[in-house]
Amino acid sequence: MEAKIEQKLLDQSKEFEEAGEPFLASEYEQAYELVMELFQELVTLLGDEKMSLDEFIILLDSGFEEIEVGFIPEGVDRITIGDMERTRLNQIKTLFFIGVNEGKVPKPAGSGGIFTDYDKEQLSLMKIELSPTAKKNSFIQQFYFYLAMTRASEKLVITYAKNDQVGKMQRPSVYINDLVKLFPTLTIKEEEGDKLNWSDKNSAMNFYIDGLNQAKEGNPSEEWLELFSYYLKNPEKKAQALTLLQAAFGGYKRENLGKELAKKLYGEILSGSVSRLELQSACAYAQFLRYGLELEERAQYSFRQADIGTIFHMAIESVFTKAKEDKLSLGSLSDEERKRLVHDCVEKVVMTYGNRILDDNARNRWLGGRLERITDRTIWALSRQLAQSGFTPSGVEVNFSSEDTRSLLLELDDEMKMQLTGRIDRMDTKEENDKMYVRIVDYKSGSTSFDLVSVYQGLQLQLVFYLDAAMESLEGQHKAIHPGGVLYYNIKEPLVEKTPKMTEEEIRAKLLEQMQMNGLMNVDAGEKEEKQIKNVSERQLNQLKSYVEDTVKKLGNQIASGDIAINPYKKGVKKPCAYCEYQTVCGFDEKISGYKYRNLVSHSAKEIWEELAKREEEEHGNQVDDGSTSSN
Repeated sequence: MEAKIEQKLLDQSKEFEEAGEPFLASEYEQAYELVMELFQELVTLLGDEKMSLDEFIILLDSGFEEIEVGFIPEGVDRITIGDMERTRLNQIKTLFFIGVNEGKVPKPAGSGGIFTDYDKEQLSLMKIELSPTAKKNSFIQQFYFYLAMTRASEKLVITYAKNDQVGKMQRPSVYINDLVKLFPTLTIKEEEGDKLNWSDKNSAMNFYIDGLNQAKEGNPSEEWLELFSYYLKNPEKKAQALTLLQAAFGGYKRENLGKELAKKLYGEILSGSVSRLELQSACAYAQFLRYGLELEERAQYSFRQADIGTIFHMAIESVFTKAKEDKLSLGSLSDEERKRLVHDCVEKVVMTYGNRILDDNARNRWLGGRLERITDRTIWALSRQLAQSGFTPSGVEVNFSSEDTRSLLLELDDEMKMQLTGRIDRMDTKEENDKMYVRIVDYKSGSTSFDLVSVYQGLQLQLVFYLDAAMESLEGQHKAIHPGGVLYYNIKEPLVEKTPKMTEEEIRAKLLEQMQMNGLMNVDAGEKEEKQIKNVSERQLNQLKSYVEDTVKKLGNQIASGDIAINPYKKGVKKPCAYCEYQTVCGFDEKISGYKYRNLVSHSAKEIWEELAKREEEEHGNQVDDGSTSSN
C-alpha cells in the first residue's frame, strides 16, 4: 500500500501558501526530504544492525531534534521602529519621523547633575571627558536630526502633534521652522479631522473645532458648513460656536488697563525694585502677571541653580560682616586663617538655609563642600582686588528705600509716585584729599556681565541706578561724593593649566586674571583699566546715571498708565520667552496674528556715549554739573 506522504505534504504546503502562511508552507515543503535524509544517514551509520522498537524510537527522536528547517529571512519589505539617537537606518525608502514637537525633538538637556557645564568645560581641557554640556548636547541633537533627515531614498514624512492626550496645546519643534526656512516650497498639511458623527454632541463639537483652521484658510468642508449652520440656529450652541469662531479668526490685539484700573490694581504709589522695571522693559505683560496679578510658580522642596546664587551671597556677606566685627583685614589673613573663617561662615549659612536641604542627601552635601571651596577662592580674589584698587568696603548687603534715600522716590505723570527699594551686594569707598569716590559691586553666580547696550535698552538698570542711592547714603562725610564705578563680579571656580616651571605666585596671578571684575570705573578714581573694566570720565558716568533715571521714570509711567502689552523683545537670538515662567499663560506665538517681537537695535559703545553727550547738551546746554554731592 502506497501512502503518498510526499504528495500529501506538498499539497498541505500549497494550502498554507494560499492561506498567506509562507513559513508553514516552506516547512511542509522541506519536511519529506529532510526525513528521507535522516533515514539515509541511519542506514549508512547502522547498516544491518538490529535493535528493539524502543531503541529505534529514541534514535529517531534524537535525529528529528537535530533537523533544522531553513527559511529565507525577510529583507525586502519591513518596518523598523526606533528613536532618533539609537536606531541606525540604512537603505530605507520611506521614513516617518513622528512627534517632532518642542521639548521632544531636540531632547531637552537633563538637570540635577553634580558637575555644571563650566566644570565640564574646564575638565575637558584636562582631557577628562564627562557627559556633554548643554551646548554640546544641542549640537549632538542637531547631528542626529540631520542623519535621520538624510536616510530615506524616496520619501520623508515629518509629523508633530497639535495637542497632547489631555488637549493641551503643543508647539512644533524649532527644527520644523528651520526646515521651512531651508525649503520655502514646503507646505504643512493639517491632519484631516474625524468624520462627523451627528449623534454624538462631543464628537460634533470636536469636528467643528478641528475644522476652524480650514475655515480660516478659506476651504471649509461641506459638512463643517452644515454643522456651523446648525449651530447658528441652535440657541444652546450658537454663543459657543461664535466664541470659538471669533477666537480662531481673531488675533492678539494690544490691550491697556487704563490709568484708573491700573491705580486700583497697583495703588497710587508704585512700589518695588528696579528689577520690576527691567521686567517691564523686557515684556510689559510679564510685569503685569508677576506684580499685578502676583502669579507665582508653586514652591518645590528642591535645590536649584538660583539657590546656589543665594547661598553665595549669604556666605560672602557673612564673611565680610564677621571680618568687620572682629576688625580683621581679609587681605592680611594667612591662607589657613582665611579658610577657617570661610568654613565657619559657610557652615552657618548651609545649616540654616532651606530647612537644611544641603544636608538632605550625599549630592547636596558634596555641593555644600564645593560652595565652601568656591567661596574661599572668591574671598581670596576679592581681598586681592581691594588691596590693588585702594578701595575699602563700607557696607555689604546694603539696603536702600525711599524712606531714607531721596533718589528712590520718583515723581511720575499725573501726580503718581514711585518708591523703589534695593539692595547692593557691596559698597566700596576711596578717599583722595577732599573727595570720596563710591563704587558698587554686584555678585553674580552666572555669566552676567556689564553690558552698556543692555543698560541703554533698559534691560540692565540696577547697578547704575543704585549708584545714586549709594552716593546719597554717604552724604555728611564732609567730603564731596563722586561716582567711582559700577562693577559685576562673577562667582566661579577657574582652573589653570599648570606647567612644571610655574611658581605658586604665577599660578595665583593666572587665577586672579580669570576672576577679574567687569564694568565701568571713573578714570579719576585711579583704578587700573583691565580687560573687563573700562575707564570712563566722571562726566560720562553722570550722563549715564541721568539717562537711567529718565528710563526708570519712563518705565514707571508705562506701568502706571496700564500698559500690559505682550511685547517681548528680541535681541539677535536672545528672547526673554525662552526662560519665562508665564509662557503657558500669555500664549505668545508668532504664527498668530498680532503677536510679534520687538527687535532691539544694537549700538556700539561709541554711538551710545555720543548719544548721551548729545542728550545732555540738548537738556542743559554747556553748563554741566560735575555730579558730585557734598555736605554743608
